[in-house]
Amino acid sequence: MKINQKKQYHRSLGRKLSFFSNYSLSPIFAIGAVVYFLIVVLLSAHLSLPSNSENGYGSVPPLLRLMRVTPHYVGISDKNMYNKYGPITEEGASAAQKRRLEFVHITKTGGSTIEKVGHDLGIIWGACHFMNVPSVGCMAPDLPYQAPNYYSYALTSPWHTPPKLLKRYADTTLYPYDEADLFTVIRNPYSRVLSEYYCPWTGFQAKYFKGTKHEKDPNDPDVMNQWVVNMVTRLSNAIEQFKNSTGDGVWKKQAKGVNEDERILAQKHYVNQVEYVYDGDNVLVKNILYYENLSSDFDALMKKYNINASLPSKDIMGIYKDEMNKGRLSHNDLYPETIALINEYAKPDFEKFGYKMVNRFVDGEYYSLEANINKSSLI
Repeated sequence: MKINQKKQYHRSLGRKLSFFSNYSLSPIFAIGAVVYFLIVVLLSAHLSLPSNSENGYGSVPPLLRLMRVTPHYVGISDKNMYNKYGPITEEGASAAQKRRLEFVHITKTGGSTIEKVGHDLGIIWGACHFMNVPSVGCMAPDLPYQAPNYYSYALTSPWHTPPKLLKRYADTTLYPYDEADLFTVIRNPYSRVLSEYYCPWTGFQAKYFKGTKHEKDPNDPDVMNQWVVNMVTRLSNAIEQFKNSTGDGVWKKQAKGVNEDERILAQKHYVNQVEYVYDGDNVLVKNILYYENLSSDFDALMKKYNINASLPSKDIMGIYKDEMNKGRLSHNDLYPETIALINEYAKPDFEKFGYKMVNRFVDGEYYSLEANINKSSLI
């Protein structure tokens, strides 16, 4: 039976080879031509169709990353322009065809919600570039990130690393911001520090941190103020230590046991927001959203880039929100000495982003967490 099948196979192969000989083509040449044709077709489709990443969504497709090929964008003159979210308007196409949109995730500014909104639309933003994030839903990172076996300001949790540091320290394959328009969310330093205090990852009695003991009442103002003072003091000292370079213009090497960061700095929680937006006088992040008006700011940005996305209402927005903590403290519970320390540390954020500094919060006196600034002056 096997011999008959083998004979049939050779007769079939002989007929196919005779076809090539009739047209003066060798089998090797014909096979090469077919392979070449398939490669051309695949590359043409990949480079000429508007993909998620090249219309302002997520990162460059893996094939383009590998080949380092400049993608082709659909021109405004094309009559039938569509992406997965519907027709592309001329205004939207004009913005989206030039640059893709990437998200810079500053801690405690609603970033996980933005990453989830992106994931639900097939957009890779923030942490989703680097790792699986089940709480957000993204399970297909597109960058070859492996966490270092030491604490590093630049390389630990790189989605929280200021772009200027990530570019200096990380391999080019781990830098998602090249040739992209960047956006981020900033927040009033007073309310942000309270959010850091209740953070389940690095905050007071953090529930996701191994070995945490829940011995004190987190809603005790004395406990909160003491924690904030200790945290800001340690963070400020760690940043100053990091900025003291080993020589003129030489950036510190980071490795296990060599200029290794404290955990508080490596996680980037409560690092000043100007560190993300600016590199000296150079503005790296030109699309700035304000947490206090996040829904409207986000919707306006998405409209600019022709992305059909919006944020849920604030009461259901937080991915890691503690639903059981109904009596949580607010910025009004910060003591004057705590406020003075925050003002000194976060002065660049207050001044650059238009937030009002105070010496104390007085009962009955209203303080607006919103910034008072012309946003166009930021760029």
